[in-house]
Amino acid sequence: MQNNDIDNVGGQAIVNTIKKRKIAKLDCDNNQLTGQILADLLQMTPIQRLHLVKSALSDAQVQPLANNLIKMRDLKQVYMSHNNLSNNSLGMLADAIAVNVKIEEISMTHNDLSLPNGVKIIRALKNMTNLKKLSLNSCTLD
Repeated sequence: MQNNDIDNVGGQAIVNTIKKRKIAKLDCDNNQLTGQILADLLQMTPIQRLHLVKSALSDAQVQPLANNLIKMRDLKQVYMSHNNLSNNSLGMLADAIAVNVKIEEISMTHNDLSLPNGVKIIRALKNMTNLKKLSLNSCTLD
């Protein structure tokens, strides 16, 4: 579903069409889905790979995403590069990845991790014993 400029109407149509199916990879890069649509899509477990690159994620989108990240025990990859995440969003994501330590790959390139909760993201990575690949290229790290 990447690069389609899908909005909430299209997102809801997709949710209604594919609900109750098992989705292993959810690639929603570069779309305009709200938090509720993302939350609905994330209910289609067991998702192993989640791609939300260039999705301009707001706090309202990140909140249900973070809530679901805590529950998604099959999740192995999270790609969230180029999202201009706010300090609040970074905090929510840090709390979620601190709990879901089974994630093996995280890509958060081109996000500002110099914000106070950016440090919280870095600290959360410390306990992720299954983490095999970490991409933080072009992040502001002060």
